[in-house]
Amino acid sequence: IYVTNATDTATIDVSNGVSLSEAIAIAALDATGSQTIVIAPSLAGQTLTLAGNVAINESLTPDLSAANDVELAGSTLTLGGGATLTVVNGAGTIATALAGSGALVTVGLGDLWLMGSNGSHSGSVSVNAGTLHAIGGSALGDTSAVSVQGGATLVVGGNETTGSLAGAGSVLVPLAAVLTTGSANTSTTFSGSIIGAGGLSKVGTGTLTLAGSNGYDGSTQIATGSL
Repeated sequence: IYVTNATDTATIDVSNGVSLSEAIAIAALDATGSQTIVIAPSLAGQTLTLAGNVAINESLTPDLSAANDVELAGSTLTLGGGATLTVVNGAGTIATALAGSGALVTVGLGDLWLMGSNGSHSGSVSVNAGTLHAIGGSALGDTSAVSVQGGATLVVGGNETTGSLAGAGSVLVPLAAVLTTGSANTSTTFSGSIIGAGGLSKVGTGTLTLAGSNGYDGSTQIATGSL
């Protein structure tokens, strides 16, 4: 499904092109359970403002390969339970608030920026490739299970709290920022590298095992649980 119109509307009318909300609505009519939404090259550098709150109840794959620097803004995008939003070659920004228990996955090259207030999102966040920038202090859900795979990078742009941390990639925590993890009360292993001038705080009843070579300069705090 190709998105060709930056002016968003939830009513399906392809005579003037297809907006993002229309593409999501069209995908919902299909019974296969998974659809790919391709952002047209003509929308590169533009802002797609949602006309209203949008719920995704099936797995969708937005492909940004042909349209760099697209920003999704406005309203709330709810990821339903069991649904996965897989962003391919995510050279863009999601400023829209994320909610729901569905999963967010990044694959392919590119830098994807999360800049919304996503405290209502409890689904997992998997950085499988590329770089995910979590900006603003609430870009990651406080109970979300976050994994960063080898070769991928998570950049924390402020104080962030996650349910857990796992994987073998890189996590960058800048000066004056603290990554707090463990609020989901689960036990995980992170064998990658935590770098930067920021700090790490462990909360929750579970155990976080750091099995990699970590070079961050900030403090390490164990509020509850084990590290």
